[in-house]
Amino acid sequence: MQLQVRQFTEDDHAILAKWWKDWNFPVITLEMLPQFGVIVSDGDDDICAAFCYLTDSTYALFEWCVSNKEYRNKKRKDRAFQALFKSIEDYAKVNDRRILNSYVSNKELCFHKRFEGAGYEKGDINMINYLKII
Repeated sequence: MQLQVRQFTEDDHAILAKWWKDWNFPVITLEMLPQFGVIVSDGDDDICAAFCYLTDSTYALFEWCVSNKEYRNKKRKDRAFQALFKSIEDYAKVNDRRILNSYVSNKELCFHKRFEGAGYEKGDINMINYLKII
């Protein structure tokens, strides 16, 4: 069976909220998510998801990457992540963005190797991200 890539909808938020909790990561609220996000599935099994924020420059953010911790088919999961990265990259390219950036710091999410394997280079190391709700 071929993997399916679909655009994220508000109805999908409960699925991602569970995944974030499963990985001991804070749940990202709907109002914090950008317009474009994708979910990759294998039949009825959702595998992984991510989002892309477009800026007013040639720079875009590839964020909130998360996966279904209970999905255990490693080969299919690896292929799902390849499809996920391609979907985000294609969306950025179609919108005239030339640089994709992602902040990956939660060690439990284990995305460092996936980004490096997809050709991403490390930028800041030991970065601290400050947020303020205003």
